[in-house]
Amino acid sequence: MISRRAERWYRAGEYFRANSIQWLSVFINTFYPLGNTSPSIYTSTRVAQNESDQFGGRLDFDQSEKNQFFARYAYSNGYNVNPFSVGGSPAPGFPVRDDLTGHSAVLSNTHLFSPSVTNSARLTFFRFLFNFDQRIGQLTPDELGLQYNSSSNIGAGSPFFNLSGYSPVGGAITGPRDTVQNTFEISDNLAWFHNRHSVKIGGEFRRNQINAIQAIAPNAFFVFSSSLPTSDAFANLLLGKQVTFYQGIGDFNRGLRNWGTAAYAQDEWRLSNRLTFNYGLRWEIITPNSEIHNRLSTFVPGYQSRVFPDAPPGILVVGDPGVSSGIAANYYKALMPRVGLALDPTGKGLWSIRAAYGIFYDPLSNGANLAFQAPLSSVPWGQFFQIAGANVPFVNPYGGQPVPPKNTFLQPTTTVVLDNAARPPYAQDWNLSIQRSLRKIIFLKYAM
Repeated sequence: MISRRAERWYRAGEYFRANSIQWLSVFINTFYPLGNTSPSIYTSTRVAQNESDQFGGRLDFDQSEKNQFFARYAYSNGYNVNPFSVGGSPAPGFPVRDDLTGHSAVLSNTHLFSPSVTNSARLTFFRFLFNFDQRIGQLTPDELGLQYNSSSNIGAGSPFFNLSGYSPVGGAITGPRDTVQNTFEISDNLAWFHNRHSVKIGGEFRRNQINAIQAIAPNAFFVFSSSLPTSDAFANLLLGKQVTFYQGIGDFNRGLRNWGTAAYAQDEWRLSNRLTFNYGLRWEIITPNSEIHNRLSTFVPGYQSRVFPDAPPGILVVGDPGVSSGIAANYYKALMPRVGLALDPTGKGLWSIRAAYGIFYDPLSNGANLAFQAPLSSVPWGQFFQIAGANVPFVNPYGGQPVPPKNTFLQPTTTVVLDNAARPPYAQDWNLSIQRSLRKIIFLKYAM
């Protein structure tokens, strides 16, 4: 069965087959707009649409001169309609939509112990709902006439056709992603002003929940090369001779959990009217994301999974020896010293010399493919069916073979993982700046 939109191509089917041209390929050709700048270049202006609403409120309560409270709430809601997906085709005809909703609530208390000692305690809650890259009005594989179905109800749309030397057409390979994130945080900070010192100490605890489902290649993508069987990828499309068919068919629903805690102490020491010295130390416990059903995997060459004895060698999952609930171990040694100074060499306000150094750690979930791609790609839950070669069927890529059962390992196995020996990344930062005032409205600055 195909849609009425494609029905007219059946009438010419005998001619196409007689000339080795796939009727469906000719229909896909209509995804390409005719050139208007030149025979092979099409340009146009497409208008995106967005709308947002925001409101918030704050309530202050002064219990006494030494004890004050405030509560604040903010809400935002909106949507974007984009003519092009960030991960899709540059050709028009495959629009997507994003829906965003945010809630933020804060409860804070400030207590004055003395004129020189103040404490601030705060509870924070943040909730973010993000439904990203939803397909709008796209023909699904079966509606196009392909003999397979989309693997995701929320991601149903057009397949992605990648032609070497040509712009790709079709729906984006990844997405949409429907995410709900909750962040809970409690913090406390104490400030003490004594003589020439301004001392601050504090700590925080944070808990993150991320529940998301994301489709990966739910409608599949086709790759047409410029070397097989002809030297032109577009001709190979017309012949229905792709070299790769790829579809994500697994379970891409994940519930990620993460916690972290930190403490710090710092002092601003005014040694003189011309020199101020800052120094401090921050310590964090950095933890990777765990998953509520342990649907995470890693790759350790030379080891065999005990949880899944049929797994390919090297693929380990949570529960295997040496693999923690977050794949990598919690990191307890994130010490971050920081030091800086500000100097006026002459004391006349004409010169300013500032220098600083610090170490800064990032979470384990930062970086390309780690925040969400690695959990999504964990096997055997994330499954990626791939056929490659010179004789990949076009209209019926599965060739009559059944769709692989859930939670099984496919051959070949494709996955993106977090190394179980990973450590959080850190950066060292140095900076130096020198400023010289020439006149009241002119100054020179050098920075590095």
